[in-house]
Amino acid sequence: MKAEGALTKAIIFIASILATLGMLSLVSGFFDAAIAPYEAGINLGDPSDTVLIPAIPEPTGGTAYDEAPDADAIPEEPYLDDYPFEASGVIEYFSVRMSPSSISRGNLILINRDHGFNPEYVMDLTLVADWQTPSFRVTGNNVLLSESIIEPFIAMMDAFYLASGSNAVSIISGFRGLDRQQELLDEHIARLGAVEAQRWVAAPGHSEHHAGIAMDLGFYHNDVLRTFIGTGTTAWFPQNSYRFGFILRYPENRSNITHVAHEPWHFRYVGLPHAYFIKQRAWVLEEYIEFIMQHDYDNPFIDLFQGYEYEVFFTRKTEIPIPFDSYFDISGNNIDGFIVTLRR
Repeated sequence: MKAEGALTKAIIFIASILATLGMLSLVSGFFDAAIAPYEAGINLGDPSDTVLIPAIPEPTGGTAYDEAPDADAIPEEPYLDDYPFEASGVIEYFSVRMSPSSISRGNLILINRDHGFNPEYVMDLTLVADWQTPSFRVTGNNVLLSESIIEPFIAMMDAFYLASGSNAVSIISGFRGLDRQQELLDEHIARLGAVEAQRWVAAPGHSEHHAGIAMDLGFYHNDVLRTFIGTGTTAWFPQNSYRFGFILRYPENRSNITHVAHEPWHFRYVGLPHAYFIKQRAWVLEEYIEFIMQHDYDNPFIDLFQGYEYEVFFTRKTEIPIPFDSYFDISGNNIDGFIVTLRR
């Protein structure tokens, strides 16, 4: 009996040792599994729990880190891509690149009998009726303007309403395509004859209406649409439209320059400060464009407007230097170059 008891104790002792060794093996396996995900390509066993960390390959070639990259391999930004001018070691200018077609885009494009315009350049037309306020009327449901001038147009009409108390002014014409312009010309030729008709209606391709930045206004009296003559209540427009960037495009006694008869109803957007400069000097757009084209980057036209100093100059270059410390605007002249406006 004593021998059997000693054998039993020996078996239990050996079993406990084996169990202890098994537990140590399991614990060791657990720590191996915990460490394994941080090693590249380790499979933890069960496919659903597999975490593979790919090893980083050794470099097989290419440009060494201490070599300068090939300049041709660096992609260019579309506009602010060049920094050509330095002063005292500090870069003060960037360059704006203009495409050749940009000559026919902008608020200062000149459209007249000598300089035509392709309506295909207009991309942002909008229905004026969709923006109507109680301050003005819209004659017809298809009057279109460039959306870029809708905000100043509404501001002008709201200001007139506040000043006069009248909402009788209506926009009766905005953008026109080539076909519609031809129809108007044919109608006037039939009524007035070819020579007189051309004083009132531009040939297709030579109307400011093609650009969507010009408009004809009308005036309602007793709910009947009348010709807008710019006197009386509506004299406010030729006197104040410049405050919103608009000019009376064909004023009286200037037909020798514009080659268009006096049209008190036709207003054109040129933006600020240009409308102010034109109004201040009693110029027409042709005179202003000619004047600005005499001023280049080194000899800009400088004037003040609303407390700011403006510099305006003309360039035929498509790479235009712009100071970092200025607001700027660039417009084509629709002839051969660009008019740059800087505000310090």
